[in-house]
Parts: sequence; structure tokens; C-alpha cells
Amino acid sequence: MRKLIGAAAVAMLVGTGLAGVPAAGATPHRHVRTVEFTGHSTFDSDAVACPATIFPHQTFDATITTKRGATLHIDGCDDLNGGTPFPFTGSFTITSANGRRSLSGTVTGTAVGPTDATCASGLPGGIDFDLTPVRHHGKPGKTITIDGLWCSLIFATGELGGPISGTISGALPPWLR
Repeated sequence: MRKLIGAAAVAMLVGTGLAGVPAAGATPHRHVRTVEFTGHSTFDSDAVACPATIFPHQTFDATITTKRGATLHIDGCDDLNGGTPFPFTGSFTITSANGRRSLSGTVTGTAVGPTDATCASGLPGGIDFDLTPVRHHGKPGKTITIDGLWCSLIFATGELGGPISGTISGALPPWLR
């Protein structure tokens, strides 16, 4: 009888919205979290990294703001033939400040998307990436998203790159909080 009454109470709470369901991307003991990052992006015409039909080669290096600190490195190719915003594919690695833990996998998304954000200097471009971690057994993990801003300095100073900033959200591992 107690189990029946308990089940009815839980069903009523969930049905009325008084008890919520987990957010998208949340897993048991790994709720969706968001951390901030700042750093720098550069690009070049590395034909080995990116074929001539997919240009340019671009890297993103950032510091992730967490209690313990971490770094983010993204390496990939912008497909200037793919229309706008430019499709981006590559790889990523997030490393803990002490270097003992890391998360790596693939990146897809757009590197120069439309944005309402502004830059102190340079042209603003939205960064919209999906990071898919690869687990130790080779299976993909839950997608982590990056929502950011890249301020291209090529027309302001001639530099092939510029500052980046934004957020990383998803079911982040405990050391990345």
C-alpha cells in the first residue's frame, strides 16, 4: 500500500510540473553545467592539415574558467566552399590544469556564424561547435556545446586570428567544473 501511495504522489508531482525531469544532456550524477573560456584563435594555409578544397586550417586555444582550471585546444578546417556560415570540422582536447585528466574527440559546427555580439577590435564571428568526446572504449560520449565569439583581426591589424570567448555546456566531467 505504501508503494502505491508513493508512486501516486511521485506521478502527481511530475504531472503537475512540481518535480522536474532532467535537462537535455543530463545524465545521472552529471547534470548539465556551463563553464566560460577565453583565449585566441589563429588560421593559416596548412595544406597538410586541410586540403586545398577546404581552407583554411584554424586552431583555437583557450583557458577554461573552473575551480581547478583547464585548457581547451581545437584544431580543424573551415570549409569556405560550404556556404555561410562556414562549416568547421576537426578535433578537440580539454586538459586539466595538472595535466592528469583530459577529454578528446571530434568537433563539428560553424566557425564564423552570424552574431549580434560586438568586438572591441576586429570583425565578430559566432562560434557554434558540438564537441563529441570519445570514451576510453571508443564509443562517443554525450555532446558538449560551445557557444562563443571570435573577433577576427585580419582587417584591423592584419593578424591571422584574434581573441575568442564564450561558454562550454553539457554533461561535463567532475574535474571540469
